[in-house]
Amino acid sequence: MTKVPNVDALPEPTVLNRAKRRRPGLLVANAIVLVLAAMAVTTIFTNPRFEWHTVAKYFFEIRVLRGIGVSIGMTAVTMAISLVTGTLVALMRMGDSRLMSTVAAAFIWVFRSIPMLVQLLFWYNLAALFPTLSLGIPWGPRFLTFDSNDVIGPLTAAIIGLTLHETAYIAELIRSGLLAVPDGQRQAASALGLTPTQIFFRITLPQALRVIVPPMGNELISLLKATSLVSVITLADLLYSVQLIYAKTFQTKNKRCAAKGKPSVDAKLYTDLPAASLALQSKRVDAVAAPSASNTSVSQNAKDRFETLELKDMLDLPAASAIYGIQAKKGTGLASVIVKGLQKMYESGTYAKLFGQWGLPLSTVTRPQLALNGSKQSQTQ
Repeated sequence: MTKVPNVDALPEPTVLNRAKRRRPGLLVANAIVLVLAAMAVTTIFTNPRFEWHTVAKYFFEIRVLRGIGVSIGMTAVTMAISLVTGTLVALMRMGDSRLMSTVAAAFIWVFRSIPMLVQLLFWYNLAALFPTLSLGIPWGPRFLTFDSNDVIGPLTAAIIGLTLHETAYIAELIRSGLLAVPDGQRQAASALGLTPTQIFFRITLPQALRVIVPPMGNELISLLKATSLVSVITLADLLYSVQLIYAKTFQTKNKRCAAKGKPSVDAKLYTDLPAASLALQSKRVDAVAAPSASNTSVSQNAKDRFETLELKDMLDLPAASAIYGIQAKKGTGLASVIVKGLQKMYESGTYAKLFGQWGLPLSTVTRPQLALNGSKQSQTQ
C-alpha cells in the first residue's frame, strides 16, 4: 500500500523573481509620441486662426442643429433600409438559383465600384435622363405617371444613393457572417427536423451576428461621415448648413485665400453706420472706411497688419449713404485695386451689392481679376 504524503509537510515552492527587461527603445518611442501629442494639442488650442470663439458662437445655431438632425436622420433611415435590402441581397447571393446569385453578384459589384458622390449626382439629375416616371405593365399601358422632378428631390436622391451604396457593402458583411457558421451546424439542425426558416433564425443567424456586428458598427460610422457628401446636391445637412453660415459671415474667405499663397481683399458694402460698427466690433472686418462729402473716417482693429485706405481723395462719390468694410494686408500693393474695384462697382450699377472679392497671385498683380456679382472682369492697374 502506497503511503500518501502529507500535503502540509511539503516545502513551499520557490518563487523566482524575474528581472524586468530594459527596453530603452520603447521609452524613446513613448517620449516622442507624448511630445508630438502635446505639440498637436497646443497648436490646435493656441492658434488664434482657429477662432474657437466663433465656433462656440455658432455651435448651437439653429441652422447647425437642423443640419445635425438631417445628417443623423439620413443615417438612421439609410441604415434601416440597407439592413433589410442587404440581407435580401446576401441571401440571393448564397441561394441555389444561379440567376438570382448572378444578379446579386452584379448588383454588389456595380454599387461597390461606383463612388458614392457619383451615385448621388446621378440620382439627383435623374430627370435629365427620365423626365417622367410611370407605373404600368412593361411594354404595355401606363397606370400612373409622375414628373421626375416632383418625385426625386434632394432628400430622395440622397436616400436612394446612400441606400444602394450601403446595401452592397452590408450584403457582403452579412454574407461573410453567414459563411462563418460551419455547415455541420445546419446539417445537425436539419437532422433534428427543423425547417429552413427555423435553422436560419435559431441556429445560423445568432452565431453569424458575432461576426457581423463589429464591422457593421464601423459601417454605421462611415455612413454618418459620408452624409456630408449630400451637400453637393444642395441638401441642408450639417456641412451645407455651416457653408451657408460662413458664406454669410465671410469668416473663412480671407483665410482660405491666404492659405493658398494669394493676397486677398474683401470689400463689404453696408447700408448704415450701425451695421458697419457692429461688424467692426465683432471682428468680421478689420477696417471700416466711411466716404462722405466732408471727410473720411477710418478705424482699424489690427493696424500692425492692415493698412488704412484713404478713400476721400481716391473716389469721387456723393455724400455717403454706404459704409465699406475693407480688409487689405500690408505690403501687397492692392490699395489701387480696391479703389478701382469700388469705382467699378459704383459706375456699373452694382454699387448697392453686398461684396466683391479679389484673389491675386503676387506675380500677376499688373492685371488683377475683379469679381463682381459672380463674373470676372479685367482691370489694368
